[in-house]
Amino acid sequence: MVSEVQAEVDGAQGRAWRERHGWELELAAGRGRLDVPVARELLAALVDGIRGAGGGVARWRVPTATTEHARAASDAGFDGRRRLVRLDRPLPAPPPEPALATRPFVPGADDDEWLRVNRAAFHWHPEQGIWTHEELRARIAEPWFDPEGFLLHPDGPPGSPVHGFCWTKVHDDVDPAVGEIFVIAVDPERAGSGLGRRLVLAGLAHLAGAGLGHAMLYTERDNAPAMALYESLGFSLHHEVQVFTRDVTR
Repeated sequence: MVSEVQAEVDGAQGRAWRERHGWELELAAGRGRLDVPVARELLAALVDGIRGAGGGVARWRVPTATTEHARAASDAGFDGRRRLVRLDRPLPAPPPEPALATRPFVPGADDDEWLRVNRAAFHWHPEQGIWTHEELRARIAEPWFDPEGFLLHPDGPPGSPVHGFCWTKVHDDVDPAVGEIFVIAVDPERAGSGLGRRLVLAGLAHLAGAGLGHAMLYTERDNAPAMALYESLGFSLHHEVQVFTRDVTR
């Protein structure tokens, strides 16, 4: 199975690689220029390569996208309606009130219950809502994974029911290191209880306790409830990522 496609136009380079949810694309100026005509040609070449590799959903994620990015993507048949935002805040943050009982995720024992809550909470999401055991195991195998930062509520024995979770991640490849609220969700049956807010604060407290002075997260720009929650907790906009998407058929 082809897992990567490459293209070059006038010294500029494009690359597409297969992920579980489709294909991710990136373009780079390389030895040339990445103007609209070149970007359009690179995207078209990558689309042809993806089609030849069996097709799938292609996503080109562009931080702080310009009108030129949008023109090139539109000309190549990509839809640019989806937008992500990175939100940041300093640490520490106020602790959750009242205190929230959590426990670390236990690989193997908690997989099924975590996947159940994740799928229910993100049933609408094009990527997060389709996680499988294989995807979870792959993330657990990543060098950054730390079960102590994967908080489950309530504080029951391994494998017991989960009402919500806050999965944190530390980016120690930057200086100073930055903590991330990687994934957070509440079982829809518990929605409206204030649990999501307390889980965010529990995750931030964990990151601060690890000695980090800054936290970040990504969310969908049009997810109004999430945006309102994070802004009320002191997060502010760092930058926006426009996700240009095209469903490439065979």
